[in-house]
Amino acid sequence: MAIHTQSHENLVLLIGHFHSLDEYGRERADMLDKAASVAFNCVIIYESDEASYGRYESESLKGGRRVTGRLKDTEHKLTVDLPAEMNDVIHDMMPDDEFQTTLIIEKWDTVYERFGAVAATEESTIRVIDQPKTDALEEGRAEDVPSDSSLNETADNQAPAEHAQQPDTNPVDDQSQQPTPAIHNTGSEAASIGATS
Repeated sequence: MAIHTQSHENLVLLIGHFHSLDEYGRERADMLDKAASVAFNCVIIYESDEASYGRYESESLKGGRRVTGRLKDTEHKLTVDLPAEMNDVIHDMMPDDEFQTTLIIEKWDTVYERFGAVAATEESTIRVIDQPKTDALEEGRAEDVPSDSSLNETADNQAPAEHAQQPDTNPVDDQSQQPTPAIHNTGSEAASIGATS
């Protein structure tokens, strides 16, 4: 299945809204289901890593490392399973190092209260950021958060490796087919979820 790529800011908005939902309600599970069709190109602050024991169809993820960290400029914790080809890079990381990667949110860990993610593609790589840079991640520019239609229609016309670096868009071709958006921006540029059926 083709994956549509969104920005670091979008993931921050999505996670922030996730935390505002009822912990025991169905809305959180629905949100995770839809988010599984979206990849996020984001910056993570490294804390630690360990062997990844997940059962993956992808050979590249077998023998890889599971990095624990947090999203840059937030306190949102997460783990991300990365390909084995990245093991040497991860081995050289120190706490508070920043790295950029593209990931897919898979689950919410209620015990550790953090998200579990996996590298978006077999070819996914990570880029260690040597020094902080002033870029779109630090300008406070909120992108469109993926709508219900963009999450459900997930760009069958796109291939993740070919489009991972394209600007974020909110590809809504036909709003009439998805009258109740699950995730959208308000005037204050905060993520929200529409009423569920």
